[in-house]
Amino acid sequence: MPPLFAQADDGDEAPKADSQEEILQESKKLCAILLEKAKQGVPVPVGDAFRRVADPQMQAKMEEALMPLLQSDNPIAQREAAKSLVSLLRGNQAKLDQLRPQVIEIVMAFYEESQYSRYPYNLQQLLIDLNSMDEVLTSLGKRLESEDFTKQIAAASVLVTITRNNTANRERMTPNVVATLNSLLDQRISDNQASQIADILESLGPAAVEAVPALKRQMHRVDQWAKPGIAAAILEIQPDDPEAVQTLIYAIANKTINAESAANSLAARVSAKVAKAAIEEALAEGDLLEDQEKTLQEMIKKVGKQEEAFGRSPKLPY
Repeated sequence: MPPLFAQADDGDEAPKADSQEEILQESKKLCAILLEKAKQGVPVPVGDAFRRVADPQMQAKMEEALMPLLQSDNPIAQREAAKSLVSLLRGNQAKLDQLRPQVIEIVMAFYEESQYSRYPYNLQQLLIDLNSMDEVLTSLGKRLESEDFTKQIAAASVLVTITRNNTANRERMTPNVVATLNSLLDQRISDNQASQIADILESLGPAAVEAVPALKRQMHRVDQWAKPGIAAAILEIQPDDPEAVQTLIYAIANKTINAESAANSLAARVSAKVAKAAIEEALAEGDLLEDQEKTLQEMIKKVGKQEEAFGRSPKLPY
């Protein structure tokens, strides 16, 4: 069966009129098959190809077939139907606006359920494709006010992601996100939640400096496995923070995280002078095992090499 859309290779002649018509007819048959599957309750993928080939009547039937799947008991069917509908209705802002509340609920339900995944399946683009960012930001902003910690963290995470490429929107939502997460850090949250909050604040860089004291309190409260991540987040927000540097150094000495990776992290976030002083202080305390001392001595050499290579420790851009 010919592909839905055929393109001539460089140097090839374009398809003749009769072959173009054949491709079009076969493509329409494929669209009809997709429509029948959708009527049977299958959340078929609908993209630009379908929109180019299907006539308005078929597109309307596809919309009608997919809409009930937004209420499916199967979250995967909900998500796939939402993706197809947003694609199908692109350019029809009135219908996208009607769809927006359901799409937001479906997207946020996913992120609330996958809260412990740092890089979950990407659904944020759906919110951008609704082409009504002001309304989306307002809706997510209201979720920050929820009494459910999971909903608040998920909303903050998605807000940070979907405003990454828009400075005005990022500046608009950052104060509320930081204030919300800062407050949560002083609540009875799990170590996983504390780590996720640290990840979100880290992505905001120095704009999240208000939350550093609360992050430090969490850094001392959480289990050993979570301390390095929170310390690294603090260093991303406040690069020369001695307390975070010390926490990270001890985590490295205890092999909580990879020493080589941690040394690179220190070089990227902390001035060589501060890093060396913190390592030397840890060594001077004399309560480290021999292999721990060796690890830290090697780190001093690495930080020194970084300083020689760059003239100073490089700082990451925000």
